[in-house]
Amino acid sequence: MKNPIESIIADIQKGLARAAMDYANVGLNLYHSSKKLGPMKIQLTIGNLAISVELMIKTYLFKQDPTLIYKNLPLELQIALKVPGKMPTKFPWKVHETELKGSGHKTIELTDCINCFAILFPDEKQQLGAHLRFLARARNVAVHSVLPAFQQYELDRSIYVMLSMHEVLTKNDGKMFHYFKLDQNDKNKAFLKTFDELRINRVHKVIEGAKKKAKTLGTTRAPLVVTDWNFMATECPICGNDALLVGDTQHEVIELDPEGFGEHDLAFAAESFECESCGLKLEDTKELELAGIETTLDRSAELDRWFGEQAYEPSWEDYEDMSEDEDDGQNVTHPQQ
Repeated sequence: MKNPIESIIADIQKGLARAAMDYANVGLNLYHSSKKLGPMKIQLTIGNLAISVELMIKTYLFKQDPTLIYKNLPLELQIALKVPGKMPTKFPWKVHETELKGSGHKTIELTDCINCFAILFPDEKQQLGAHLRFLARARNVAVHSVLPAFQQYELDRSIYVMLSMHEVLTKNDGKMFHYFKLDQNDKNKAFLKTFDELRINRVHKVIEGAKKKAKTLGTTRAPLVVTDWNFMATECPICGNDALLVGDTQHEVIELDPEGFGEHDLAFAAESFECESCGLKLEDTKELELAGIETTLDRSAELDRWFGEQAYEPSWEDYEDMSEDEDDGQNVTHPQQ
């Protein structure tokens, strides 16, 4: 007889996969059903696509470790989901089945899912990061707002990020969504080809607009001062002013010697770009490349600041505070002078 907890885990995983594909197909069928959707249908489509992406990531996380998608699970449930085969036969699994399959335990939100995806798939995160951030914002508007405010490009990028997410996860695990499939694959492939073409046209258009605005600018603006590691200042290729890259600073230890010392690398993985001076705005790495902007930039010159902010090293004052605790019978080792 199959372990009842393992059966519950299998049922939830299957349910997440089915729901992810159902929401995706509702969005796809709405999109493909008409060449031009009205505002309300655009809002409905984006809402379904955002929920689909959330459920796709949850399906993947749940398959790796079921506890990853829940918030504040009781300890007994954490143990049951991590090591179901170790649970005693008296464990009240039937009660917990209803809570897990229903709304008895809160699950993480789309923003949390995106953060998990970024950790597990850093390369794909760089390509999809800006679109995922948009989708997280759009989901709240689509689900809660009374007044839809979406344009055709926002709809297109929602389809793009959903199809891209599906491709990333199924490449990682071909059985991720079991026998649940996306509808209208031929139309989906045609859309992706069209989206790439539209991306090229869009970049040309925003560059021309930025060039026109740059001609009207006066003196060069003051340089940007950026301290957040998710942003980096760079020169705008159109107007020459400081502009903002959005992305992620990544630290890598290239090689360590036996004593733990080694060479470190610090790089910035850019995901999008915006210049307030001339208005140039680029939404993903492919658009950055089309505009001639580097997508990976060296930040090794800032390693000292990185270590200062990311790591804590005891100061001499800390050692002095520790020495005051010697009377409690503990041995305190002081650094040699």
